[in-house]
Amino acid sequence: FRLEELGRKIDGIVSAAPAYSWGYEPARMRVFNSQREEYLTEKENSLLAYLAAQNQATSRQILLSEVWNYDPEADTHTLETHIYRLRSKLEIIFGPTVRIEATGNGYQLILQADGLA
Repeated sequence: FRLEELGRKIDGIVSAAPAYSWGYEPARMRVFNSQREEYLTEKENSLLAYLAAQNQATSRQILLSEVWNYDPEADTHTLETHIYRLRSKLEIIFGPTVRIEATGNGYQLILQADGLA
């Protein structure tokens, strides 16, 4: 899954709100709307891309292993910290339309076209 594809997916969903300028530029590691922009860290960008490539929730252990190359059983709050920060940035720019949800099985990226007003 390529970051450009995620950018096109997000752009396609948010284009339903023509009064706003929304987007995701993976090469510049930023998400934006007509009011502001938020820059992503390299890990936030990687985490967003990894979650976007999945069609289901991804466990904490898999994310630690695949995105950070950590031992899946590592005792760290790195993932939770990055999820928190990424959620905040997505909420600022996209509201409820693009979000990360915690499930019983891990984390999942939700792209919801009907969340736009």
